[in-house]
Amino acid sequence: MADVLKYGWVYGGKIGQEMPLAANQWFDRKGGAFVTASGNVGGKQVLKLVTAHSQDIVGWAEVPRAAVPGLVDYWSSGSVSGANTAHVITDPSAHYALPAWEGTASLAASIVGLYTELDIQASIQYAEAAPSAIASRMQIFVVDVDLNDKIIYGRVNPGHLQV
Repeated sequence: MADVLKYGWVYGGKIGQEMPLAANQWFDRKGGAFVTASGNVGGKQVLKLVTAHSQDIVGWAEVPRAAVPGLVDYWSSGSVSGANTAHVITDPSAHYALPAWEGTASLAASIVGLYTELDIQASIQYAEAAPSAIASRMQIFVVDVDLNDKIIYGRVNPGHLQV
C-alpha cells in the first residue's frame, strides 16, 4: 500500500467555483471531501462535509492539505461559518478516488457499475465497499476499484447532485 494515498479528483471535468464553508468542518487527508448544503450566511449558501448516506452532494471541496502529514492530518474550516472558502468541483463528469470502507463487505471488483454510498468513520469520509440497493443511498457510481490500495473510483450519481 502506498505511504500517502491521494484522494480526490482524478479525471473528467473540473468546473466549479469558490464557495464558503460552514464552521468547524474537518477534512481528513485520509478521506474524501464531498460537501452538501448547510444553510446560508450573508445570503450565500455554506457547505459542510457529507456525513449522511442520503445527503445530496454539491461537489468536491478542494481544501488545503496538512503541511505536516503524520502530525497534522486534517484541515479545518475554522470556527466562523462562511469565513473560509474552497474551490468546489461541481462538474457532473468529474471522477474521484475515495478510500473504501469495508465495514459491511470486502472490496470486490463486482461493485464496478453499481452505486454505493458515503460513510463517515472516525471523522474520515469513505465510500462503502458494499453496493447500495436503496435509491436514497446511491450517492456514488463506481467506475473502478483498486483492490490493493482499497480505493473506489467513482462519480456522483446525477440523482444526488445538488445544483
